[in-house]
Amino acid sequence: MDKIYMVVICMLTLCIIYTAVYYNMKVTYVQKLVKDLKKENSLLLEKKASAEALISVQNERILQHSKDMLQAENIYAGKLKSIEEKYKNLRKGYIRSNQSCEEQLRIIKENQLRFCSGE
Repeated sequence: MDKIYMVVICMLTLCIIYTAVYYNMKVTYVQKLVKDLKKENSLLLEKKASAEALISVQNERILQHSKDMLQAENIYAGKLKSIEEKYKNLRKGYIRSNQSCEEQLRIIKENQLRFCSGE
């Protein structure tokens, strides 16, 4: 009977040792996995912050570009208005109602040539 108790005690001891070793290995594996996941999480947070900063810079560039385009459109509109005024003033002085069509066309052509040459 003593031998049976010894065998049972040895088997229980082996089961406890096996369970302890298995539990220790599993805990170590899980801790390593958690550590790797934390590292990956910090890398992803850094990438996210970098992407947000890049988006912010791009939004600033887009905003500046839209301001520049609006300014360019205003300058273009002002120059176009100036050109229209200059051409309107050229037309006023030379066309009269009693002139023939060919003569009016000739005067317009001369005005356009002078206007393009900057006179």
